[in-house]
Amino acid sequence: MEQLFQYLDSLFAQGRTNEVEPWLCRQIELAKQERDEDTLTVLLSELGGFYRGSGRLEESEQALKRAVGLEETRNHDKGISFAVLLINLAGTLRMEKQTKEALELFERAEDILNVQGETGYRLASLYNNRSLVYQDMGRLEEALKELQKALAIIEGCSGCGEELAVTYVNLALLLGSLNRGKEEEEAVIRALALFEDIDHENDPHYAAALSALGGILYKKGELEQSLDAYNQALQMIYRLFGRSREYEMISANIAMISEQAQRKGSGADERSGTGQGLL
Repeated sequence: MEQLFQYLDSLFAQGRTNEVEPWLCRQIELAKQERDEDTLTVLLSELGGFYRGSGRLEESEQALKRAVGLEETRNHDKGISFAVLLINLAGTLRMEKQTKEALELFERAEDILNVQGETGYRLASLYNNRSLVYQDMGRLEEALKELQKALAIIEGCSGCGEELAVTYVNLALLLGSLNRGKEEEEAVIRALALFEDIDHENDPHYAAALSALGGILYKKGELEQSLDAYNQALQMIYRLFGRSREYEMISANIAMISEQAQRKGSGADERSGTGQGLL
């Protein structure tokens, strides 16, 4: 299985994202033929994650539900790997606005992690993701508490640099929603610094951090620097997922800021309250 995922990583690293879906589908069929249920479950989870990143949420839900269904029929203990699978499915359901179902899956996953005695980054991942559900529901203070619980775990976790960076990205986005601009900027800068110390070339959360930085710089009136951050995020999203929903949103922001930068450069009157805003 390790060789499979080394090859999958190489596809992303080489920008060959158009080959990811057909390759995963072929490997899934081979695993089905060989009755290799362990590999099949993991491959379906990877396919579901790829679809989610590409904005193909219905297909993501289908792939992840297949993986969950397969695991539920197997006669073995439902341990940490199953909890992670539930978290992944909940993440897709959240993006589909199925918040009630997502929260139920997070609760189910948390029960499993607690039984297994898990106190590390997997539990922090659950808090991170549940925070996003609360944000979608407008329960921002509860969302902040979830992120604070995640940070308390990951800050003391050795070798969890990536998870810590992701948590700071999520924290920055939440602080922005709470209009706590200074803290938002500090969280983004912290996230980007953490990403610099790890392999982040294929991590979409790095693109999210760059996008958040672009928004901060825009609000400060630093339009050229904002465009630079957004363009870096756009290139990365396109390389990983093509023209996904995130790609279109960043593109819209770039177009809007570029227009403002041109007006500013030509001496046109730049006034707030035009009805335009970042997506």
